[in-house]
Amino acid sequence: MWSEDKQLLFVLANPKAAIGEFNRYEQAVQRIRADVRELQRVYPGVEVGITGKAVLDADEMGVAQRDTTIASLIALVGVALLFAAFFKGVARPAFVVITLVIGLSWSLGFTTLTIGHLNIFTIIFAPMLIGLGDGDGIHFISRYEEERARGRNARDALERTLMGTGGGIITAALTMAAAFYMLCLTGFKGLSELGVITGSGLLLMFLATFVSLPALLVLDERWRGAPTPPLKRPREAEH
Repeated sequence: MWSEDKQLLFVLANPKAAIGEFNRYEQAVQRIRADVRELQRVYPGVEVGITGKAVLDADEMGVAQRDTTIASLIALVGVALLFAAFFKGVARPAFVVITLVIGLSWSLGFTTLTIGHLNIFTIIFAPMLIGLGDGDGIHFISRYEEERARGRNARDALERTLMGTGGGIITAALTMAAAFYMLCLTGFKGLSELGVITGSGLLLMFLATFVSLPALLVLDERWRGAPTPPLKRPREAEH
């Protein structure tokens, strides 16, 4: 469609949305912009601009994805530095960060298998999980260090840590997850998906704390040369 003075030409394009992608129109918009650059290379005097809902959506999602990634990295680094200052070491804080990354990976896998996409609301779940899920590792490591300081070996310290902190960590994880699951009752799809992803992510963070963190602590004890006694058989335990 030409303007009345024949100086402006309007072209309507319907970009194809990529199903299952966070930024559905990113590929289509990038292709259009590449065509515009090629056109301006051939005809330098022509001024071309693109706009529309799909373009704005792609730009908005791209900026949100970039900023959320930066925020997640800053959160991880910040947590690691605080842990290093508190525990006065590097190894134990690194184990907590690794556990957080494992929990985040499981959360992304869960999101892919269940919901299949992210939106402008749910993309912020990663920094939220880092800030809320690091408490599990703090309590676990602190109690473990306390038990080791009392002279108990690694296995006994882990057993007492699990028995001493397990109930509290489980209660906290279930309470926070239930609070986020309540967002499903709002009737707004974006908030409902945020509730499912974040609530489930908190449970997966809790699971990573009780599965991955003890294994990392055992490996650290072995690397340092602290022997871990073998498991007792049921008959030996009875005697």
